[in-house]
Amino acid sequence: MSWSHLKYSIKAALKYFPLRMQDARENRRHATADRRFLVVRHPAKSPYFYQVLLDWLAENFPEVRARFELRALPLRVRDWSPYLLQIPWLQDPVQRWSPSAYQQANRLAAECDARAIPVINRVDRLINTGKSAGARLIASVGLRTMPPSA
Repeated sequence: MSWSHLKYSIKAALKYFPLRMQDARENRRHATADRRFLVVRHPAKSPYFYQVLLDWLAENFPEVRARFELRALPLRVRDWSPYLLQIPWLQDPVQRWSPSAYQQANRLAAECDARAIPVINRVDRLINTGKSAGARLIASVGLRTMPPSA
């Protein structure tokens, strides 16, 4: 490991430490189910984007909220036994704003595949979810679409 890589790693660890600590607190409080959903987020790019959903679940369906375990990228999973599903909550298209997060999410998906853990909304498929790309794909099968507004 080079000195610059080590410096960057330390800087990133310190910068994202508060989010990781908050995730740990939230997981101790809510993620209590034996079998859980591994939800991964990027610590710098809208990590709280889905917080409203989690808050609503905690209030209305705590037994469902108990299945959501939040983790920030990069992560290393030591024990896969609690996970029955993996969900990357990364802003689309992740490959444009963070190639390293894209690679990390794909590696995580491959690890899930090796363990027969389903992955919802794989990041390698999200490139087609943007308005213009989605409209082109829909139009390619013969459905009329409106071009994205300028």
